[in-house]
Amino acid sequence: MFQLKQFITAVRPLTEVCNRDFEAVVKFEEFERGEYLLKAGKISDRIYFIEKGAVQCYKGIKAKKQTLWFMLEGEIALFKSSFYGRKASEANIVALEDTRVFSITYADMKRLCEMHHSFALLTLKITEDYHMRSDLKADVLESRDPADRYNYLKKQRSDIVDRVPQKDLASFLRISPDTLSRIKKWQKRLSNAETAGLSDDDATTPSPE
Repeated sequence: MFQLKQFITAVRPLTEVCNRDFEAVVKFEEFERGEYLLKAGKISDRIYFIEKGAVQCYKGIKAKKQTLWFMLEGEIALFKSSFYGRKASEANIVALEDTRVFSITYADMKRLCEMHHSFALLTLKITEDYHMRSDLKADVLESRDPADRYNYLKKQRSDIVDRVPQKDLASFLRISPDTLSRIKKWQKRLSNAETAGLSDDDATTPSPE
């Protein structure tokens, strides 16, 4: 729970009494790679803090899914419209690797907010950060060609680009795995050309999907 306490302290420290009440309801869980934290059709009833691992949020079925986002260590995982709206989720959240989390239920979160001002401020800050993350997702996908989308995401979140399976990364970028592979090969050629002192014209830009 050390990482969770560090996260809370960095975001908004809790009072001693609030922290005690919080620890009484927080739950630790481990998910193996491929296990679901949330399945479509169910209400997202828990807000997860990822202590170790990585998860993917997606819509659709495995064979043809649309990746919405990825969450790594030190981040919060939930499906916002289901968790706050108390309605069936349209998306799944699945562990991309063995993952350890701490979580509390929606009911416990609401009760702690009503009992403790410090916890209400914590959840407000978490919600603000979650909205900022949503803005980043929109920025990545807005009016960019495939190579620009990849480069922008790599600049903003290289940890995601370097870690998640490439087929899932391609799904998020709304391109095919083959297009992503061509972009990465072009990036490597461009980097090698710059190292060798050649001009950008010596590398061929990958064609869009």
